[in-house]
Amino acid sequence: MAEEIKKIFNSQFHQQVEGDLNNIILRDDAKRAFELADLIEKILSKHRVEFQEDEAEREFYHRIMIKAKFIALPLLDNADALDLLKNYFLWQFRIPDYDVISKINSKLAAIIIMEERDLYKEELRKALMNNGEMISNTASIRKIRDWIKDYTAQVGPGPADNVERRQYFTDLTKNKEIDETHRRQLELLLTLYELLKYPSSTPLGHEEAYIFDIGGQRQIFNRGQLVDLKIADKEEYERVAGILNSMKEETGMEDTLKELKDLAGQYPAGSLERRAVEEEIRKIKN
Repeated sequence: MAEEIKKIFNSQFHQQVEGDLNNIILRDDAKRAFELADLIEKILSKHRVEFQEDEAEREFYHRIMIKAKFIALPLLDNADALDLLKNYFLWQFRIPDYDVISKINSKLAAIIIMEERDLYKEELRKALMNNGEMISNTASIRKIRDWIKDYTAQVGPGPADNVERRQYFTDLTKNKEIDETHRRQLELLLTLYELLKYPSSTPLGHEEAYIFDIGGQRQIFNRGQLVDLKIADKEEYERVAGILNSMKEETGMEDTLKELKDLAGQYPAGSLERRAVEEEIRKIKN
């Protein structure tokens, strides 16, 4: 036990763990992130006494675990995802190029029954409404929950009119108490909060996106809008499509279906790559 904790508290082991996390973030590897977060959670629990005696070590591993959970968000159980939004929403801004809306969409898309999905959306909104994190310690409105109260007072509790939302965001730019970084954080917070108001059965609330080929141009229908695929997304989609074609040529139908299901499991629910694989599975079954 003493040797194990000595290794865990070793600075070289810290560097290894941080290096693993950085690679996970770079690749947006939800599966490895989930495994890392789970491992650290078990370490913190197993050596609870030792970590209570060394706050710096506890904070180091806690920080790694929360970041890993953000990357793994689509794979977390419902309670853990709620905990992130209620207690650690601002931690996402410590992760370069993190897209919380996409992660939440993938998490929701894994809930098949729409009514259950809508109930979970309400839980996510309540988590944000109860978040006590400080956006700014100099503004008259400081905490996330208080900003949401202010927003709701201005636009109402239901889905907000676009004009009202734009006016609220315009007013934020005139608020001298918050800087540009805080304004961007608030706009993301309130955009997510607003999206969670819409039932998943409506175009604006539907989490899944659908890919179409219109006149030879790959386009994606998402949140009630039809837009061209981004170059990076298009390249990734074509890469996965190439894998699919190769599999069909090399295997029979039953083997292909099994391999496709295995391949789909490597990507988060709702992701572009997973949708490409699931689209191919539907074609084969039909």
